[in-house]
Formats: sequence, C-alpha cells, structure tokens
Amino acid sequence: MIRYNVPTLGKEEERAAVRVLRSHWVAEGKEVERFENELCRFLGAQSGHAAALSSGSAALYVALKVLGVGLGHEVVAPSYACSAILDAIFLAGAVPVLVDIGEDDLNISAAQAKRRVNGRTKAVIATHTYGVPADMRELSKLGVPIVEDAAQAIGAKYAGKPAGVSGDIAVFSFGATKMLTSGNGGMVFSQKKELVERVKEFRAYEEPRGHKQRFNFQLSDLQAAIGRVQLKKLPGFLRKRKSIARRYLAAFPKELVWPGKFEDRETNWYRFLVRSQNPSRLQKEFRRVGVDTRIPRESFDPLHRRLKLNWNEFPVSERTGKTMLSLPLYPSLKESEVARIIQAGRRYIQ
Repeated sequence: MIRYNVPTLGKEEERAAVRVLRSHWVAEGKEVERFENELCRFLGAQSGHAAALSSGSAALYVALKVLGVGLGHEVVAPSYACSAILDAIFLAGAVPVLVDIGEDDLNISAAQAKRRVNGRTKAVIATHTYGVPADMRELSKLGVPIVEDAAQAIGAKYAGKPAGVSGDIAVFSFGATKMLTSGNGGMVFSQKKELVERVKEFRAYEEPRGHKQRFNFQLSDLQAAIGRVQLKKLPGFLRKRKSIARRYLAAFPKELVWPGKFEDRETNWYRFLVRSQNPSRLQKEFRRVGVDTRIPRESFDPLHRRLKLNWNEFPVSERTGKTMLSLPLYPSLKESEVARIIQAGRRYIQ
C-alpha cells in the first residue's frame, strides 16, 4: 500500500537527536533559539522575530492572547478549517464568527469577512488552506489584526513574499504530517518584535518575578534539533513536491484538479486534490490498487457543523468537503509509486 502521507526523515535527523541527547540538555535551550533564528532567515527577517512553542495549536492560542483577544471579543475565521481554530478562540475566551470560503482558493472569503467585522472584532484568522496563500491584500483592508495560520503553508509565497510575513502575526506547525516536522511543535512569527517578546514571556512559565498568565508551551531542544535539519531540507522538499505535482497536472484532466494557478500566489504543494461527484467510490478504486487517499470531509467536519450553524450559509465549505479527494504527495514518494498513482488516476479520475 502506498501510504497517504509519510514524514521524510533520515540519518541527519537521527544524528541531530543523538547530538542533543549526548549533550544532556534536552529542554528548551540553544537549539530552540537557533531554530527560531533560522526560521527568521528563511522568511527573510532578522533574528528575534520568531518564538517556538510546543505545537501549532499552542502557537495559535498564544498569538491570539498577545493580540489582546479575550472575553467578549469576536474572531472571524473560515469554516473550512481545522478544529484547532475553534479550540484556540474558545480557550482565549472569545467568540468565533465563521464565514465561508472562496470557490477557487478554498481560503476565507475577504468579502464575507468584511460583512462580519464590527466593533467587537479583535482579529481575523486567515488559513492558507492546503498551502495556497489567502488573499492577504484584501484581508489587510479589513482594519483589524490578521493572524496568518500558515500551519500548512511554509514555503508558499504571496506577492513574491513568504507566506507568514504579510499579516500582523503568523503561526507555523511542525506536526508529523506537515511540510517539515519536529515530531510536534509550532512557531509564532511577527514583523512586530514586541508581539514575539510577549509570546516568549508567556511561555516563560517559571518566571519568578510577579504573576502574569503564562503556560508551559515550550519546545524542547531535542525537537528543535530535528526541526533545524528539516528546515535545511525544506528547499529540496519543495522541489520534489513541485515535481510530483507537475506530473499529476500533466496526467489528469485540468478541470478536475486543485490547486490551479493563482495570480501573485505560489503554492507549496502541501496537498493535491481531485474533484469527484463520488469521492468515496474513487477512494475505493485507488485503495483496490494499493493507493491510500483521503477525503477531506472525513478528516474533519467544517467548523459550522461543529457549532450546529445553518449549513446553507456555508455552501462552498459544504460542497468542497463532499467533492474532493486528496492524493499522496510527499518528498519520500518513490518514482515507481508516483507512476502507480498516475496510472490509477488516469483510469479512475474522469
């Protein structure tokens, strides 16, 4: 069976982990600081503008906190997104205001978000769905802080700039299924250094001077060492993903594949999806020939359904979840496996 997703790990990550173990310092330390600064350089920023945390979910929650999101505030977010969005908003004491997504990019609709922004709105969360950047130019006109959820989007670009540098604050994830992994982990990035300093203060849970709300969301040096190796490999990962995606694009009907081309936006090919009126049947056909796939709707319910909102208000989110199938696309896919996927797809995708 060709697995749907596999982290691409090698001897370099193993050596990095052993090096930290032999140092006898595995908690947050120099490796974490180096990881933070190397991510800054990858994003074209100076050191000190990133803070590592224990997960992408923790990063999103803390990002909201340092923006001042709290009790009684509203946070506008897309319904077609991971449930971590709701968890972070509720944990901050705020109210989620969900809107539908765009038909083409599957990201938060700026037009719909504009209609829901009011005096209680403290932030808008823009997920870069499946590695396609949201329309940051339009979202920036809303007049409220924009949180870029770049959990799936490291390596993608918007208007020639890396995803994560256009909003007020951004979060990245290094979970096992993400573009690069440290096993688990996340990062907050902002061009506004004062926000990053607040994040670092929040994670300093053993601070002896006075009492402020803090929590142990620290990343370990062991995780950071693996993350640093993965970050060095990321350009190669991106090239391999793009190469596989180009083969898929050439093999399958253009009108049935996603993502397509977007002006001023460059995907990192985190996911490659095909449209089908019966994705369950298509999934069974792929499985029959030894290819594991995913139906996004089965991985997570749209957030409006979790909150029992009127599904008629989220037609694109509803339709997308029911008519998409995600194919394997990751750097450690072998050439023979890519060929098998293409052979099956030519037979069944129509």
